[in-house]
Amino acid sequence: MQPKLKLLLLVLLVPAVNIFSQNVTPGAVETTNNNSRAQAIYMELGGNGPFCSVNYDFRFTRSQKGLGMRLGLGYFRVFSGGIFSIPVSINHLAGKAPNYFESGIGFTYANYASNTDFIGNVSGSVLVPSIGYRYQPEISGFFGRIVVSPLVGLEKDGGYLFWAGIGFGYKF
Repeated sequence: MQPKLKLLLLVLLVPAVNIFSQNVTPGAVETTNNNSRAQAIYMELGGNGPFCSVNYDFRFTRSQKGLGMRLGLGYFRVFSGGIFSIPVSINHLAGKAPNYFESGIGFTYANYASNTDFIGNVSGSVLVPSIGYRYQPEISGFFGRIVVSPLVGLEKDGGYLFWAGIGFGYKF
């Protein structure tokens, strides 16, 4: 297995183990308040995806703000093929509910698979710093975000592309 793929799998699996290993007392009624961990599932157009992605976002601590992480999967059909992407990022929320300033740094692996021999399969990775606004209610409900997130190529030919994203979903 390639070293980059091993690192990507590690980055995806460690948070998943943490999420699913939380202790919940059977029969307990769970309430959402300031001491609960903010989590959201949302769709993003643009952003880290880089075209269209479905994402899971969570805080590392039982808080509505502070450090968190986002994991996603993206797909976008283009010409005679499609772009598959895996966005992963660390983010930070500052402010007071429901309005937050969001900043973060992410990594996205993308693969373009073509049905023609002219282009073939192309893959690469980009670094994605981001800043923006997040609407996230203190209790469950509508979740929205808008960010500026330039794509910075990590391959030897590199490059930079000004980019932005808008996301909407459900916070629980």
